[in-house]
Amino acid sequence: DSTYTASETAELTVADGVVQWEESDLCLAVVFERHRRSGAVGYGFVRGGLRHGALATTWAHDSHNLVVLGRAAAEMAAVSTFVNL
Repeated sequence: DSTYTASETAELTVADGVVQWEESDLCLAVVFERHRRSGAVGYGFVRGGLRHGALATTWAHDSHNLVVLGRAAAEMAAVSTFVNL
C-alpha cells in the first residue's frame, strides 16, 4: 500500500560465520553495480518484501543496476541467470 521505508534492527543467527537469514522472516536484497563494471555489490535485508520465491530486475530507478530480492539463496541464483549484466 506504500513505498515508505524505515530503518529497523534485527538479530539473526550466525553459524560458522554465515548469517542464517533464510531462517528469518527477512528477504535478502542484493544490488550489483553494472554500468561502470566496478564489481561493487551491496547487501541488505528487507522485511515484508516476499513471502517466498525471488525476483531480479534491472528496472530500478535511478540506477538501473541489477537488484535481486529473495527468500532463499538458491532461488535468487536461479532467477538471476535470466538477467543480462
